[in-house]
Amino acid sequence: MVQIAKYLDLTDAELEERIREALESNPALRDLQAESPGSNEPAGTSEDDNSDGSTDDYTDVDAAYDNASDGDAYSDENDYADYDDEPAEPKHNWMEQTQSGTMTLAEDLLAQFDSSVYCNPELRRYVKGLVYRMSDNGIIEERLSDLKAEFEQLFTDPDHPYDEEDLLQALAQLQRLDPPGVGAVGVGMEGMARSMSLQLERKMEELEHQGEPVPEALDDALMIVDEYFAQLHDQDIPALLQQCGLDEQRFARALQEIRKLHVHPVGPQDAGPMVIQPDFVYDPESHEITYQGRQIGSLALDSQFLAFGERAQAKEKKNREDEETIRFVKQYQSKATQFIDIINTRTQAMEGIMRVIAARQRKFLESGQENAIKPLTMQEVADAAQVDTSTVSRVVNRRYIELPGGNFPLRRFFVSGLTTDQGEEVSKQVVLDSLSDLVAAEDPEHPLSDQALVARLKERGFQVALRTVNKYRGLLQIPDSRKRKRKV
Repeated sequence: MVQIAKYLDLTDAELEERIREALESNPALRDLQAESPGSNEPAGTSEDDNSDGSTDDYTDVDAAYDNASDGDAYSDENDYADYDDEPAEPKHNWMEQTQSGTMTLAEDLLAQFDSSVYCNPELRRYVKGLVYRMSDNGIIEERLSDLKAEFEQLFTDPDHPYDEEDLLQALAQLQRLDPPGVGAVGVGMEGMARSMSLQLERKMEELEHQGEPVPEALDDALMIVDEYFAQLHDQDIPALLQQCGLDEQRFARALQEIRKLHVHPVGPQDAGPMVIQPDFVYDPESHEITYQGRQIGSLALDSQFLAFGERAQAKEKKNREDEETIRFVKQYQSKATQFIDIINTRTQAMEGIMRVIAARQRKFLESGQENAIKPLTMQEVADAAQVDTSTVSRVVNRRYIELPGGNFPLRRFFVSGLTTDQGEEVSKQVVLDSLSDLVAAEDPEHPLSDQALVARLKERGFQVALRTVNKYRGLLQIPDSRKRKRKV
């Protein structure tokens, strides 16, 4: 199970590198895809098949995981030691809602902002100014007070004067973009600490949106980064443990979460032109989704190599050399078989989980409108695909599907939601859109209070609590009614 999990974490490019290493070190392994690339078309996962979201072909994925990880065929340190190493979490290239092509980091962030449902066009000039003050590492390496002074001097047009609240809202919206941690403000350690805090806050928000509990370790990690970053930066672990007030076990778990973060959200390779290769492609005419990665059956045992062992085995009288040949062939055959099983099971998981997602989100795939995304949790997909939720999380992490409108992250298929008075399930985005519409249409001299917004949403069929309206208003960067009040 652990072996498969590690391979699910790999991108397709990283997987191909592992396969190349396996082919070089194991003579029993053969790559049919490389030998005849034209004959190996991607196997489709048609959305129309199993429209109820079931996955008849993938019901034993977790069982296959367990079977693939039995034994110790990868324990030979001369052959497969490198394969067992935990793959590091790389810093990624990020580009959403774009066709094939290249973008700079600044262009990518502005494109994300323009396509975001949280985008306020009036704030774009602030976002653009912030983006072009950002270092290549994704951090705005200035003090916030200096940043405010710069924008105050920059925006002198009396028709569009500087507004500090607009600047702070623009900064908050920038920090919602990808990669997590981008747009942190601060000089030196202050900027690094803020970026890591943003990364932790994003993880916690994603878990909440998926309806999953936030682990105590994330809260502890956020506390350490916010309050004790100097000690953390200096690797003064004894002092840090003594000062943070956590017991050793909680402290160790918090440090484990911190080690998954990046001090700088963008690496040198991310600051230049960026291209995303989608993992899946959706055909709007056939409603078919094809996986672009390694296909089932593309790896096989090399019959010529196995023949050496068969000939030795067939001899009536076997000498010492024959026995060694038999053992040698069996050893590599076993390793190759297990490696093939792992790769095939990974592909089954990828295709099976994507099939379930496509069945649940058919309306969105057909319309391309994000408000058509239905509420969906990873647990629902895991239950339908008969896998663990951690498997779903690994499959959707860092992966994209190419839609007619551009590349779409698989994680964005998962949204929380609620049920209307008519019993219809709607995504949180529909409520956010309704809330935004209500505020946009309100009387600026008598803006709607949160309680009034609750009542108006109820009239539209949404049963939303006061605290939910307050939270959603914060997500949309909408000030409270007192701050929205102005004379016309």
